[in-house]
Amino acid sequence: MGPRQARHASLLERLVPLHEEAALRLACYLAGAALFSVLTILRYLGAAPSGRVYDATVCAFLCCALALLFLACRSTVPRRLRALLPYSRALAAVGLIGAVGASCYSVVNIASYPAILTHTEHYWNDAIAMTDCSTDLFVHGHNPYVDFSLGDCFTRLHMDGRFTTPLQAGQFSDYYPPHDVERLLFALLQQGHLQHPPEFESYVSYPAGSFLLPALFYSLGWREMSTFYIAWLVAAYALLAWRAPPRLRPWLIPIALANVVVWDYAIRGYSEGLVIFLILAAWASRRRPWLSAVLMGLAATTREDSWFFALFYLVLVLRTSGWRDAARRLGVIAAIVVATNAPFFVQSPSDWLNGILGPVRDPMYHGGQGLIELVQGGWLPLWPRGVYTALELGALVVCLAVYARICRRHPGTGLALALVPLVFAWRSLFVYFYLPLPILCLWPLLDDLKAHSARYLIQTAESRATRYTRDALEAPAGAYAVVDTTAGGITARGVVD
Repeated sequence: MGPRQARHASLLERLVPLHEEAALRLACYLAGAALFSVLTILRYLGAAPSGRVYDATVCAFLCCALALLFLACRSTVPRRLRALLPYSRALAAVGLIGAVGASCYSVVNIASYPAILTHTEHYWNDAIAMTDCSTDLFVHGHNPYVDFSLGDCFTRLHMDGRFTTPLQAGQFSDYYPPHDVERLLFALLQQGHLQHPPEFESYVSYPAGSFLLPALFYSLGWREMSTFYIAWLVAAYALLAWRAPPRLRPWLIPIALANVVVWDYAIRGYSEGLVIFLILAAWASRRRPWLSAVLMGLAATTREDSWFFALFYLVLVLRTSGWRDAARRLGVIAAIVVATNAPFFVQSPSDWLNGILGPVRDPMYHGGQGLIELVQGGWLPLWPRGVYTALELGALVVCLAVYARICRRHPGTGLALALVPLVFAWRSLFVYFYLPLPILCLWPLLDDLKAHSARYLIQTAESRATRYTRDALEAPAGAYAVVDTTAGGITARGVVD
């Protein structure tokens, strides 16, 4: 290696202070996360593709991002990719520089948060509106599953029909309504105070934890749900920073800010921050059975999409700790879900079932970023809803089987595989993928790096201790042998007898 190449290699090693395999995994992670963000930035610049090309690009980017994040979650690099190891630091450096550039977009968005919060209408979807109003109802002594009214909720939050979830029923049974029609019909329904109009998803469709956990803070005066969920996002990144090796922590700031979809959407109505933190904390603490099970139980009683992660979590426990431990943790998770939901179910079983089962049985329109995106672009025909349900269940079974085989060697891959079935769903909204995966899939890489650093220190200490013993045995009697093994936390001194 010439002097110039040596300088370049030294510069890359300082820029990416990781061994080659970890650097390649980091490059895969950064590339996968970038695919979630690039179209948002292109739309901002007015350079995004349109029409059928856009639909195909969205689906392709999603599939490629899932594959790259799966590779990042593996504990080792596949043999077929080992040819890239000599270039791994350069690839990771390109990704980190790109993350710094993308973070500028997020900084601009975050700077606008104070101004956005002064607007009476800054929620952009019915999910966060439903959570806000359900929490308010519960704090004031009502059963949200019984007393929630979509019209009254939207009136209180200064929202209109554009932010609802329309159903293929009533006046919308024959066509998907444009926003102006949604807004007009919803305004009429608001005036009539109809609690459950057939044209809109109007029942509380989340488990009771979605309002019980925020209620603890809501009753203390924290009533802005956007900032509440942003705080949990920050807590999730703080947990990642705690696990990251010190030499990589400075890079976590641009890596976090490069997740532009999160910061672009968070202030407008991103209500998944709490459940993402709970899933991450449960996975991170999985070696502490009770704490981990409680955290996963809290996640399961907060959002239904956490149930996918709970399945892979239980498979990992089953394969690594045995069926007794898996059964105990399943019992804890089930007990939390039942304990938090039973009082509301007993009071009104029909309202609770109408809400929780709504996403499954209500006549929702198809939509999203997965396979259904190709239908919306005209690349594929629209099949009956049951076909997509069968594809989703089939993908879930396959992913669970694959994970059961590899989870001992690659435990982190469950975080990427858990959402693969939703690619085939009738509704595969971008919030299912773009928001949780860039946060959750960073944990396996950081966890392995921390473990690798610890093993390296132990191995260094052992090798230096062995050398001290050898030198001491070879030294003449009465010599004072000193071997410094501070890299392993050991300093050995002694007089040879």
